[in-house]
Amino acid sequence: MNFAYIRRRKQLAIKTQDKIAGIHNYCDRWCERCAMTARCTLFVADEQRVLPDLSGKAAALNFEKALEQFHLWVSENKITLEQLIPDSEAENKRREKNKTNPRTSETSRLANEYRVMWSDFRFKNKPVFERFNQHTTGRAELQMKANLEAVDLFQYAVDTIDNYEQHLPVRISCAYISSAEKRETVSDPVQNEFNGNAKVVLLVVEDSFAAWEILLKLFPEVAGQCRTFQMQLDRIRKRILIDFPNAPFFIRPGFDEKNLTKSSY
Repeated sequence: MNFAYIRRRKQLAIKTQDKIAGIHNYCDRWCERCAMTARCTLFVADEQRVLPDLSGKAAALNFEKALEQFHLWVSENKITLEQLIPDSEAENKRREKNKTNPRTSETSRLANEYRVMWSDFRFKNKPVFERFNQHTTGRAELQMKANLEAVDLFQYAVDTIDNYEQHLPVRISCAYISSAEKRETVSDPVQNEFNGNAKVVLLVVEDSFAAWEILLKLFPEVAGQCRTFQMQLDRIRKRILIDFPNAPFFIRPGFDEKNLTKSSY
């Protein structure tokens, strides 16, 4: 059976006028959560596959609120967050190193550290998660709404972190490599490949950051560890915002026309 032929026929079945050119270039690669699959040329509809409605759970990932709680925690515990000073000697040296070695940028290193941290966290806290699932599932059988919602939120937060920790280093590398190769020749300082990739990195970081806020509320016993992950994401976000200052204003085809900026930037 020629699967490539079948895939092509399904792609052609999407009405040409309904397609959005380039929509797949700057998405987060999470089709189950995307409302634009019908307008994507890479997504192939499967009659046997039913995409779950995750819109309600996605609303729980409130980055602005999570960031506010994070800064409150930082202030209460007198924690000093890393500050990157633009045009300082250290900052200029960091940026120059990233230009010279875009495939192994410091930001990519932080993202890979984050991946290792997540793997270690899941392994060490497996008993905690299992007890939670057993406890809430038992109560869920009694149709207790609060516990049903807790189970759903827990799984959604874990899925968010799990999906994005793999995506993060790849997108970061794409942004830095594209910047090193094309920054001097682009005609548009905002709508270009490296800003598009950096914009996706910011969105992935923000959703992951909010997912950790959900976990720390569900598991107070590991709240300190969750804050450590947020601090790591904060370091990545700060570097992206400094290295790609126009990234927040990049308009992703099909996604951003109605939301060009974010107050958090």
